[in-house]
Amino acid sequence: MLKIKCEGCGRRAPSFEVVDYGSMDTGYKQLCRRCFNMKAATAAGLDETIRVNLARESLTGIFRGIDDEGRLILEAGGTKRCIEAGDVWLGGSTSESGSEGEADARD
Repeated sequence: MLKIKCEGCGRRAPSFEVVDYGSMDTGYKQLCRRCFNMKAATAAGLDETIRVNLARESLTGIFRGIDDEGRLILEAGGTKRCIEAGDVWLGGSTSESGSEGEADARD
């Protein structure tokens, strides 16, 4: 199996876990899924207040990142929770209308 060195963390990852991340202006880097997830999380509002609507509850907390399994990490009341699926409201939005700031975390 071909392994590629991640330009973010230096880890050698299977080629199917590596993505080219960047732009024509800034150039591209080959990142493993862990580093790519952190870049995406930072762009989406890492360490900001978000709300996640689950099937049976709604949670508000601080977006702490994305784990190695691709789950959202939410910190609320001093406890971190990994969330696999739910409706995520970014940017402090608390609107239920599906307007600006909504992102679907379901696969």
